[in-house]
Amino acid sequence: MSSNTFKNPLEGLIEVGTITEEQEAAVKSAFDAAKKSHMMPPSPPPQFNQDEDSNPIAKILDCLVTDGTITEEQQSAIKGAFESAIKAYETQLFSEDSMFLSSFDSGLK
Repeated sequence: MSSNTFKNPLEGLIEVGTITEEQEAAVKSAFDAAKKSHMMPPSPPPQFNQDEDSNPIAKILDCLVTDGTITEEQQSAIKGAFESAIKAYETQLFSEDSMFLSSFDSGLK
């Protein structure tokens, strides 16, 4: 049984006062709308080091800055939170894969 969970990276930003709950709801709503319009690629999430013009997450956050929902500083914090969450998730997956392969390999001996 896997314990893979992708924690909401925005919750930490609310806790420290970087964004409000209303801004979190607006960010979630923008991402939900993008998913429904097929603007968002399927998992795994894109890396933020992509060209900003081709990164759908960056485009969504840019729109939220343009319409005044979030500031550029908040946009940077949200990107950073997503990057950290993605790295943590990938690390967890790699760790679980390694444990599985180790136990599988030892079972073959």
